[in-house]
Amino acid sequence: MSSSDKENRYREADSQTDKRTCGARAKKETVMTALEVALRMLRDTMKFGVPAKHVLFDSWFTHPAFVISIRDIGFHVIGRLKNSKTYYWLNGKALTIGQIYSQSKRRRGRSKYLLSAVVAVKNKDG
Repeated sequence: MSSSDKENRYREADSQTDKRTCGARAKKETVMTALEVALRMLRDTMKFGVPAKHVLFDSWFTHPAFVISIRDIGFHVIGRLKNSKTYYWLNGKALTIGQIYSQSKRRRGRSKYLLSAVVAVKNKDG
């Protein structure tokens, strides 16, 4: 990955490069954000018929807008959520991650942070 900000790039791509080559496509991807590249890769997996229904992410990728974008492509998302002020829907209530942890039943002998819950995110349209 390179930077999507022109000022932070060490060197621009050569304008003489044939845009139809794999190298030109790879150079184009280097200046995209990591989230844009991930969405492009997921669209390609759908296009090429990879039999996947779910995408697994760590907390770095699980922003609500990104999750909604992935869902629009056709994948379900499994991921670790960040502890932020974002609200997630659980059992018909809008809750933060801290509230979800505090309301969830602890399992004896397990870490107090080990938890699995099915939550939903909503876009502006609901």
